Amino acid sequence: MGTGRRLADVAKFEGILTDCRYFKGFKPCWPHKKFGQRCLGCKHYRPTRTRVLLIKLAAMGDVVRTASLLGPIRAKYGSDCHITWLTSDEGFQILRRIKGIDKLIPYNGKSQVSIMVMKFQAVICLDKEPESTAIAVAVEAEERYGFGMDQYGNTAAMSDSAREAFQLGIDDEAKTLSCLTYQQLCAKMIGVEEPDDYPFFTGFKAKEEIGKVGLNYMAGDRFFKKWKGWEKLAELLKERGYKPEMQEQRRSIMDYVGWVASCSCVVTMDSFGMHLGIALRRRVVTIFGSTPADDIDMYGRGVKLVPDSDCLGCYRKKCFRDTPCYELITPEQVADAVVEIMEGVPCTAE
Repeated sequence: MGTGRRLADVAKFEGILTDCRYFKGFKPCWPHKKFGQRCLGCKHYRPTRTRVLLIKLAAMGDVVRTASLLGPIRAKYGSDCHITWLTSDEGFQILRRIKGIDKLIPYNGKSQVSIMVMKFQAVICLDKEPESTAIAVAVEAEERYGFGMDQYGNTAAMSDSAREAFQLGIDDEAKTLSCLTYQQLCAKMIGVEEPDDYPFFTGFKAKEEIGKVGLNYMAGDRFFKKWKGWEKLAELLKERGYKPEMQEQRRSIMDYVGWVASCSCVVTMDSFGMHLGIALRRRVVTIFGSTPADDIDMYGRGVKLVPDSDCLGCYRKKCFRDTPCYELITPEQVADAVVEIMEGVPCTAE
């Protein structure tokens, strides 16, 4: 008798329920460790009838925003569905601190192999990068939403519901005119309700320092995002009784998350720090310019400062105008916005 047959007989004889969300396979599950439970008759047995693969690796700000979709996805597929999220190493560090993800997998060569063995009812890919879209097409699944890879190796819409998002991704003018937030667009792709907020991020050691205003002046270089009023803003905030603190280079992404979490309010460009501040339920003041403000949902905890310019949402990496649109926002306007939100919006972090 072969080894595989013997193992199958043992599983059948013992009544091992590998479809339970607590089953690990390589070590005892927590009900067994804590209560000595065995599969048959275990009161903690929770079968996973529906398995969903969520793929989101790229752009840390969008990784954070995608977390808001976990509740609507679970509402669509049932409270007992099993959600596997394939993400980047940095995404793994942040996402492991939120609830609602049953299996979190960092993207690497080993995870590629393991993912290809699994079977899912639905695959949701919100990335357009080839490493993500190839997996989205190749993995075994009954339903596919979002983006995949076509026969030419290019990004393609995997479902009719993704066509609008696909079009916006290749047409700057159409994207500028769109009034949909990232969450609304993704919800339409997946066929779920629009999320009403983020899940709580837990496990951070940093506590809010009352009155501390983080000046998150560093931003990625994908688009032009430069504002020259940071030093003047710091002076104005000190005069008004606040404690401004300039962003510094951090040792790790979790060190940066801790800094954002320690702020009562964050002043920022459209960046990862902005998305993080909103998700951590901090007050956020954002200066917009090269990217559209309509794409962002502040969930009632932020102020959007949008300059009066005809070139907003240009998505350019370099500004060719004598006066960039960002410079139309004055330090006084930003300071006023900080006072407004600090006095009117309570911090709701857990």
